[in-house]
Amino acid sequence: MAGVGMVVTIENGQLKVISPQDGSPAAQAGVKPGDVIFSIDKEPTYDLTLGEAEQKLRGPAGSEVELTLRRGNSGPIDLKLKREPFKLQTVAGRVEGGNIGYLRVAGFDGTTQKALSDTTQDLRQRSGNKLIGFILDLRNNPGGNFDAAVATADALIDKGDIVVVKGRKPAATKRISATPGDVAKGLPIVALINGGTAREAELVVGALQDNKRAVTLGTKSFGESSIESLLPLGNGGAIRLTTARFTTPNGREVQGKGLEPDLGVSSLKLAKLGHGEGRHEADLPGALKNPDQATTPPANAPPGATATPAPEEAPSVATGDMGSTSDEQLTQAIDVLRGLSLIGKRAAG
Repeated sequence: MAGVGMVVTIENGQLKVISPQDGSPAAQAGVKPGDVIFSIDKEPTYDLTLGEAEQKLRGPAGSEVELTLRRGNSGPIDLKLKREPFKLQTVAGRVEGGNIGYLRVAGFDGTTQKALSDTTQDLRQRSGNKLIGFILDLRNNPGGNFDAAVATADALIDKGDIVVVKGRKPAATKRISATPGDVAKGLPIVALINGGTAREAELVVGALQDNKRAVTLGTKSFGESSIESLLPLGNGGAIRLTTARFTTPNGREVQGKGLEPDLGVSSLKLAKLGHGEGRHEADLPGALKNPDQATTPPANAPPGATATPAPEEAPSVATGDMGSTSDEQLTQAIDVLRGLSLIGKRAAG
């Protein structure tokens, strides 16, 4: 069986795209985060469960599936996608401007931590060992394997806690700490996040923020921290159960709230999503309630970094292609990283 490479959810009774995976048939066809899928092969999706919808999206490799989408206030968008056996490349990288390492992390699996380590080393060599820092792009990263996300955060943090896992009973709470070593070797990091940064990706964001290892830039993350187990049933099916949730190392709740970036991007190249188009966990029917209803402030940026705080308003999405020259968030991240490097040099001198 093959698929089209996108992560979906049910929101207000509608089948909605959280994120298409990099390089997938869905991404190549132009599917965007927040798109509502009205029909699959001309069958309405309004009465489907999430499992049923995911099953309809899958099929034999090479077969086609027809989707009807709605994007914002636009009319119906009809797409025909070819299903492919898709293997997500979770890490990719390149050198920006001769001395900045750009790292795109699109998901988390057993290969991610090693790929991140190998890519950072490759970027150093390609720059002639002139890197001044890294941009870690976690936008539209829907998460993945919990242990792989922990290992990825650990690769970037030399010491400190990575995450707090809370089971159904207080006695089941445990902290997971970093082990020595940092693949970025202490260079400054700017992490890009948005409303498609979800689940295990938010674990990494929280670890970077609370350990003051990175400046986060963009818009608020999705807001889901549930840890699920898949229990097989006798009829060949399975049931998905929430067995725990996680918080950031400093105890900030993610569930239903998301994580605010340290630096909020406000630009003409960002378009506001219309009312009801936000795809945050708190908006979903049956979303887990956050036990801590107090407002959680964003983590403080390192001294010397300045930008407009993220406003509490409708979420925004970049209209430029992510990671391209028309990507305003990336442009601003590069400026911030150069500023941090300059501050570091002055402090050292």
